[in-house]
Amino acid sequence: MPDDREALHPVTSADAVGIQRERHLRAEQTAPAAQDGGESRPEAVSLGLKRVVLAAAGVWLATRVAYVIYTYVVLAFGNTTAPRAQAFLETWNQFDTRWFLLISQVGYSTPVSSAFFPLYPTLIGLVTATLGDAQGPVSPVFDGVRLLVAFGIANAATLLAFIGLALLAAHEYREEAVARAAVWVLASYPFAFFLAAPYSDGPFLAAAVFVLYFARRGSWKWAALAAFLAGLTRPTAVTLVLPLAWEFGRQHGWWSRAVLRDWRGHLKDLPGGLLVVAAAPLALALYGVFLWQRFGTPLVWFNVQGSYWHRAAIPLWRIAGGLVRRMLTFQPLGAAEAHLLLNVVPLAICLIVVAVSIRRIPFAFTLFVLGLCYISVSAPVFSTPELIESTSRFLLAAAPVFLVIGRWTARRPALGHLWAASGLMVQGGMLTFFFAGRWIA
Repeated sequence: MPDDREALHPVTSADAVGIQRERHLRAEQTAPAAQDGGESRPEAVSLGLKRVVLAAAGVWLATRVAYVIYTYVVLAFGNTTAPRAQAFLETWNQFDTRWFLLISQVGYSTPVSSAFFPLYPTLIGLVTATLGDAQGPVSPVFDGVRLLVAFGIANAATLLAFIGLALLAAHEYREEAVARAAVWVLASYPFAFFLAAPYSDGPFLAAAVFVLYFARRGSWKWAALAAFLAGLTRPTAVTLVLPLAWEFGRQHGWWSRAVLRDWRGHLKDLPGGLLVVAAAPLALALYGVFLWQRFGTPLVWFNVQGSYWHRAAIPLWRIAGGLVRRMLTFQPLGAAEAHLLLNVVPLAICLIVVAVSIRRIPFAFTLFVLGLCYISVSAPVFSTPELIESTSRFLLAAAPVFLVIGRWTARRPALGHLWAASGLMVQGGMLTFFFAGRWIA
């Protein structure tokens, strides 16, 4: 039925155009999120993106305060003779953090250090240098400053990751509640404390989230830049290649039947597509060139995974068989079984979420999550109980999974409360062991 006002008054051609534009804007604001069959749309003003960003920042601030309180409680009831401020920092100075701090100070002095990609330690070194750290004898004061800088960079990157995840959720689902819920789902993930630790998990998650966000919006230059930064942060950035290729091709009509009739017309898009797809591999290649000059081989970072960390690339069916055997032979309620479950359960959740929602999420998201799952388990460590060591931590980057679960919890508050309560409780237990210097992931 036409609007009554249109029936009462004659409509000029200009009025008709205005009416059509108004209807189009109204429909665009109320339409569901774009899937693979349509184009990505800019956010509607009515969505309240400012509120979405502030909500994400609020979750970040709340969790940082919680970590400070938790660390204080652990120190207050622990036995330590170090000064309080120094003890607070040193409590978080575990495992990978020491490698990043060492690289930031002396560079890549050994082949083993090459396993830690350069962006994060380089930023630590640059910021510390601007604060006056001289290259010379190790200064206890600047050791603390360097660690504090590492904290700051990691948590600033995590803030960007939270905001990016909220923006991505708002873009896909057009609901502020889903955006807030997705960030809380991520924050209460049992291994999310690695986003607060001086690790590269926060910087990589931020880069990966913005790759997906800019790609879905069609902002390809920004997507390429974020992918390049991801490649300088973690080798797992290769999982972004196929999602970027698919999404670029989808938005430029490469996967439609019409491209067969007008393939020459699509050649103009090829250079841009190659730039986007090659961004992450280019970063890895540049790092390889540096390592070639430094150690004589560009793949030294890959080789030390086997020689130092005892990782071995084997077929997936052998990995699955090893996991099943360990599940059947480990003592129930034992430490070995717990280590195994803490890696198997997050992997299973990611695969189940993708399987259940595969027709309702962009195919680029599916490609990214499946690629991340494969990379996480493809080089197991047979000498450890969990076999697929660090899988639970690598899956911190599985942003599309947090989006889907965020949508579920936004519609089912009881599920959200269960996820947050159980996740934070497990996170607290893992963090206690982490502070004690026990290997977690």
